[in-house]
Amino acid sequence: MSIQQSRFEGQQVLNAFNLFIDSEKGAKFGDNANKGDDYNMHFEGLNIEADAGSLIRLTLLDFTMMNNLYDVDHNNRRFTVTGTGDSAEAFDVVLNLPCKNHRDLGSLADDFANLVKDQLLTSSVANGSSAASVELTTIEPTLLTSSDSGLNNNTNEPTVDSLLENTGTRLFRAVIQFKDGGGSNTAHNITALRVQFPEAAGEAYQLMGGERKDANLTGSDAVNQAGMKVDLTTSSSTAITIEGYYPMQRTTKPNIYLRADIANNALMSQVLDSANGVETKKSVRSGNILAKIPINRFEDPEMIRYVSRADKEYFIDLYHKRLSSLKLFLTDSRGNPLGRLLSNSLKNTAAGFQSGDDYVRDTQTTLGNLSFDATIRVEIVRVRIPQMLDTIPPPIPTPAREAQSVLEGNRYYLPRTQPF
Repeated sequence: MSIQQSRFEGQQVLNAFNLFIDSEKGAKFGDNANKGDDYNMHFEGLNIEADAGSLIRLTLLDFTMMNNLYDVDHNNRRFTVTGTGDSAEAFDVVLNLPCKNHRDLGSLADDFANLVKDQLLTSSVANGSSAASVELTTIEPTLLTSSDSGLNNNTNEPTVDSLLENTGTRLFRAVIQFKDGGGSNTAHNITALRVQFPEAAGEAYQLMGGERKDANLTGSDAVNQAGMKVDLTTSSSTAITIEGYYPMQRTTKPNIYLRADIANNALMSQVLDSANGVETKKSVRSGNILAKIPINRFEDPEMIRYVSRADKEYFIDLYHKRLSSLKLFLTDSRGNPLGRLLSNSLKNTAAGFQSGDDYVRDTQTTLGNLSFDATIRVEIVRVRIPQMLDTIPPPIPTPAREAQSVLEGNRYYLPRTQPF
């Protein structure tokens, strides 16, 4: 007998029905606080109840949403560049990668290198350099071009084979050359430089193959932490080389998580809710995850879809005997709302038209196209036979005038079927 079989042995489904959910226009047809990715349903007189010995089980049958998200978003775009130079002009700047999708790693590397390049020119001049411009003489990985065999001739997108059969190291490397007004190489005058990826800033370190700067670092350890390898002596200190330690990746979001805000029997790793704070020394805690849904851009670049292939693949058993409302919401793997940091969760847009570092409209989850639909099977499951308290009810007393013999005590302790 398999573990799956033994786990449910003896359980009996007393009642079952499907709950069909569409979170679009949730605030219009329901709770005013509803969003397309944070949806609260009130059953209002259609409460779901389980009696003694039974429980309520929710099983996800299918899930669909349009992939109106970016691989680089507010959860993984931030990093810092810090340092000083000959004139002791220190700099500590937060930089933000553009929120977008990248067709290949070269495109992501190009965005990162250009952000750093522009900042280093400003910092170099502030420290007395005669630099008038900077050039990226090397960027790795390189951009795919229309002449590359790895691009689809019709869509100009990388083919699946070119992405899966990548034989390169996928390591980031950029050489930034400083030039004077005449176009000649010139000293950059930067004497210390660090690229850092603070833990609170999100997961840009994963994209770039850098190292995370943990929040518990203090003092000189925090100041000197090196998120990437930096060489200030390239070409007799007229160029700076920056390299990643680990392979790059185009996304930090291979899955989205459907969560239920109700007490249940699920368990999860602490890191899956780390945006809400992690209890130290505990790797597992009670959880709220109903399902982990993969984002597979190879199969369907525009849609995120899940269909259950096995009975009870994703389910939770509720501790409540009565269900009058159910809140479902979507997050990334750290518990952040999709495309937004939890600290900025009042924001309602995960992807869209940008002006500067923010989106022009903040209504994607309320008036836009960030919503989902799903089918959840609701079952009332008997998991044990309720114990019964059996006693004989006391008889109606016989009037004394009708009594024909000595009264005897009734044996009220004898069984009677009565659930407790």
